[in-house]
Amino acid sequence: MEKKNSWNSFKTWFAIGAVMFGTGFGANIASGAYAAAYIVPVGGGWAIIWLLIIGILVSLFGIMSLSFIRSYKIGNYNQFFTTLWGVHKTKNKFAKAVVSTFFDIYQTGSGIIACAASTALFGTLLKQLFGLPYWPACILGTVLFAFLTMYGARFLRNFSSVMSVGLAVSCVIILFAVIGERGQTLAQRIGNFQIGLDWGISTVPKTAVMILIFCFSNSSVGALLCNFSEKITTRRDSVGAGIVVGIMSALMLLLTGIIVLPYMPDCHSDAPILTICSTYLKSWVTGVYWIIAILAIVSTIPTMAFGISNRWAMSWKTEKITKKMKFFIISIVFLSASLLISSIGLMTIVRVLIQFIGYIAMVAIVIPLIVSVFRVRKHDKGE
Repeated sequence: MEKKNSWNSFKTWFAIGAVMFGTGFGANIASGAYAAAYIVPVGGGWAIIWLLIIGILVSLFGIMSLSFIRSYKIGNYNQFFTTLWGVHKTKNKFAKAVVSTFFDIYQTGSGIIACAASTALFGTLLKQLFGLPYWPACILGTVLFAFLTMYGARFLRNFSSVMSVGLAVSCVIILFAVIGERGQTLAQRIGNFQIGLDWGISTVPKTAVMILIFCFSNSSVGALLCNFSEKITTRRDSVGAGIVVGIMSALMLLLTGIIVLPYMPDCHSDAPILTICSTYLKSWVTGVYWIIAILAIVSTIPTMAFGISNRWAMSWKTEKITKKMKFFIISIVFLSASLLISSIGLMTIVRVLIQFIGYIAMVAIVIPLIVSVFRVRKHDKGE
């Protein structure tokens, strides 16, 4: 096996981190919904604690998942979950069918919820940008996203890398504009554990539980990354990419949290950063935000749809339809369900449905993922 140099290794790690970021965090971070719901609802002091917790736990989940994927050479989410639960080689077809069906429902449902949040933001953006009615804008997006799904893992991985860099740059630009407009308020609130407790949005204990459940909802990261992890070939890659996933997640939540913080609690809405840009900042800043938010959405939805399509296209045995067309058809069905869910609003999705997914993951994924650490060690020694 050819040994990678440090730069090539980092490019591999960053690409994996960008896929996770773009899919699990991209659109929701770009909207500021995660920042308002999880990072700064009780002020800028507690936000530091929440960011540390998220960075550490998401990194650990990333490392464990990528190590498991590498060791067992897993290629889609069904293989990931059946292997995680140890029924991939069992002769008990009933047990394997139960596990496989449960996680098909779980992964499809969590994917629909994640894409619904992005679809809601996409419809809102196109309505403000071009004056398109909300539902036609969402339908247009559904067809576009299904089309992009056809182009495969390499295209989506590279696109996510470009999007992640672009989103980071745009957040820094918006952050400087925010400092110019609310710098004094921001300075007063960063690190302050008192300002924010009386906003009436949440409490410290409630937010702490939400943060943990939010992290648990991201414990299924391996189900997504197994579709894009063919270049993760060593333990070093698994650890490096997992750490990058956690760092990128915490960094972008930090940037968007700082943007949202000085405008709380007034901007606690479905699209806080859009509200801030269009209400308080200059028009060119809003233009920067529009562009990068659409890129974030385009990264999130096709990547998630690809993971679902990659699973079900294997079960679609007919040869009369090309693989690309199978991906397109499956994506259309999957994204149509997301379209319907998106009508309940972005903040409801973030605060309610994603939390529901997290409670399920706490039992169904977190526990077997911890056990997998010992299984991987044993499996690696046996090879």
